[in-house]
Amino acid sequence: MLSLRLFEFITLLQVAAVIANSAKAPMLGVYNLVALGIASLLVYQRFFANRAVWPGRRLFNLWVLHLTAIPAYIALLAQVLETMWLPAISFALVVHATLLLFQTLRPDTQKLLKLSLMLFGIAALKIVLWDMQDFSLIQKIVVCMLVGLCMLGAAFQYQKFLTPRK
Repeated sequence: MLSLRLFEFITLLQVAAVIANSAKAPMLGVYNLVALGIASLLVYQRFFANRAVWPGRRLFNLWVLHLTAIPAYIALLAQVLETMWLPAISFALVVHATLLLFQTLRPDTQKLLKLSLMLFGIAALKIVLWDMQDFSLIQKIVVCMLVGLCMLGAAFQYQKFLTPRK
């Protein structure tokens, strides 16, 4: 549990460093990636986890891990990309939601479907209400088509894996 809480703390430090434009932000980003990897191993791999994560609190820890990972990669994208980081965040949200969608195929993680659908909705609303204001008409059409294709592809593959093969 201490490792998971440390990951949350490092994420908060990184977000604060990115907002303040601190020189420590890149190093905190590296620490945060390592902490994300360790927290993911603790939550997803049964042999690394202990009683604090498995079995009763695993779903709660999965939600916390994914909700903490969102500001972590948003801060990393804001650090790495200077001009097109807002559309990159939208695409990252769609990718994260897609990964969550495929994790819900396992019976023990089906309750993550709500989080996946929320991330898809947030990404779609962010694109329509925020990202599109600076784009030309052609760019708006291309972005909507690409995000729509990603979402449709994810839904198609999800349904394909969900139905049993005969």
